[in-house]
Amino acid sequence: MKANKTMREMMVAASLIAVSACGAVEPQDTAMVSPDDAGAGSGSGSGSGSGLGSGSGSGSGSDSMPTACTKASECGAGMMCDLATSACVTPSLDIDEAAFVVQGATVWTAVSNPVLHGTFSAPAGAGVQVVVGSGQGTIAALTGGAWSVQLPAGAITSSDTMIDVVMTDPSGGLVQLSRRFSLDTVGPNIALASTLVKDEREDTIDFSTGDAIHTHAGPAIDLAGGACPAVYKYAYLMDAQPLYGSSASPNPLAFSMTIADTQVQAGTQMFRVRTDANETLIDWRALPAPNAAGVYTVDLTRSGGANQIALLGTRTGKFYIDVRAKDWGNQESTKSFCWDHHPLPPPVEVQPMQPGELFGFKFIEEPVRAGLLINELGSFMVAEQRFVQHSAEPSTLSIQIGRGAVHYTKSTYTGYYDLLINNDYPCPAGSTAVECQTSFPKPSLAGYQSTSGTATPWFSILIIDETSGQTYDTGSPLQIFSLPARAIGAAPRAYRIVVRSPSVTELQPPQDGLSVEPYDVWLLDGLQYLGTQPDVRGTYCKRMNTTTHRCEGVVQVTAMSALDRASLVIDSITTTISQNGAPLSYIPANARTTPTMTWDSGDDDLPGSY
Repeated sequence: MKANKTMREMMVAASLIAVSACGAVEPQDTAMVSPDDAGAGSGSGSGSGSGLGSGSGSGSGSDSMPTACTKASECGAGMMCDLATSACVTPSLDIDEAAFVVQGATVWTAVSNPVLHGTFSAPAGAGVQVVVGSGQGTIAALTGGAWSVQLPAGAITSSDTMIDVVMTDPSGGLVQLSRRFSLDTVGPNIALASTLVKDEREDTIDFSTGDAIHTHAGPAIDLAGGACPAVYKYAYLMDAQPLYGSSASPNPLAFSMTIADTQVQAGTQMFRVRTDANETLIDWRALPAPNAAGVYTVDLTRSGGANQIALLGTRTGKFYIDVRAKDWGNQESTKSFCWDHHPLPPPVEVQPMQPGELFGFKFIEEPVRAGLLINELGSFMVAEQRFVQHSAEPSTLSIQIGRGAVHYTKSTYTGYYDLLINNDYPCPAGSTAVECQTSFPKPSLAGYQSTSGTATPWFSILIIDETSGQTYDTGSPLQIFSLPARAIGAAPRAYRIVVRSPSVTELQPPQDGLSVEPYDVWLLDGLQYLGTQPDVRGTYCKRMNTTTHRCEGVVQVTAMSALDRASLVIDSITTTISQNGAPLSYIPANARTTPTMTWDSGDDDLPGSY
């Protein structure tokens, strides 16, 4: 009984030229093995195969199998008649698909003209042809029980192409297998998955435990979000086990990627890391195993871990991670991903600036120290700031001091002071001794004055190691300081920035014709004062006894110029601390600038109303 045929099967059958010892076979005498192959009536048909698929047939019915046959139609559905023995036999045909990738109903090939082969079993004289689409068949070469055929160039296209493998024999039997082939000419698709890393320049850092604990508060940078995204990370936090520092939440330098293909060739998923100068830092090595979602992740570190690169701690510039893989057809894809790397030096704790010794003394209490304010031989401390080294890595700090306007007011006295030097001096009649003169001309002096204005003091920096007491001084408002590493197992090491000024010359009292001497602290008749050196102008007799002709009050006339009271208002003092040319952004605002600071000297308690 003949099987029902689809239109395509009829077209294939009509195009066949059976190759057998008995010559051409008429298409109408063939049987098909296909989803429609089933015996009529009570007969039945079935298919089975080896490889990915094969076809064979057997049938049975209420009529008994003939004892002899002369053509396939006399046998059951899908059977052939062995003309040499006149016996009905069950043929078999299969396609070996081991060289291909099967995905659902599609067979993928890496070339447009693959070699197809398989096995068959059929009566003598049987032949095998392969038909591409609706074209002419290509005769397969037969060797024993195997068949093979080289398809013509361009036979398989990137779109679905139907392939029919048909076996016929001289008795008119036919077995057909159909497969959908597609051409795969593209290697695996390698893509960087969205991977976020925080910009650590805006970290907030807690030093209260003695270690630096980072909270990554900066914006998230997507490593897959640009041509070469900029990455700012603390170098020491890129260690697998950072020393004297940690993060409140992880922020690894990690690249996640997917590799998509019909079938990726096992063991070909590789990566390497290099600089933009093509210096290989990690040579080609296998990617870590993917997670359940098929995502591969490469975690890069400065030290420790599977993928450590020491240069990540020191080099600023572009780096590349190259990824490659092959598919089942040995087609390779390589993709490069760039990032612009900026390693950050270890953090330094910087505490708020405090008022210096200037704000702790008064003229009347400490005139000697206060004298530093108005001369140019010493200096006084305006402010000081503590910073602490927590890291086990050295770094270089650039420390620069700036200031706002400095306003001053001062009260000065420039005048004469009569000092009794003798209360009994002989003055005979006609004596010309100065001690016997009853008057002395005193040119007018400025007297008491109160003035104010803007001062322009020069500030400089002194750094003090609180542990050793060693000092570092450049005499300028800028200091480049090499900060030693914290010793392993030791406590954090503290230093102080001292802001000094050699003088506030605007506080100097007027000379007013007095002798030019350094402004300092002077002692006059038990009176200490800040100002110019006492200037003896002359001597005269303040009280003459005309009876005894003796001067009972010889006075020395001394001119003096003294600072009686002063105040300073410093709008602000700023500290800018930088590493590698970048200001430390994590320093709190109250450690960067001071509020307005005011100092009042108090009254120097000069004699008289001053």
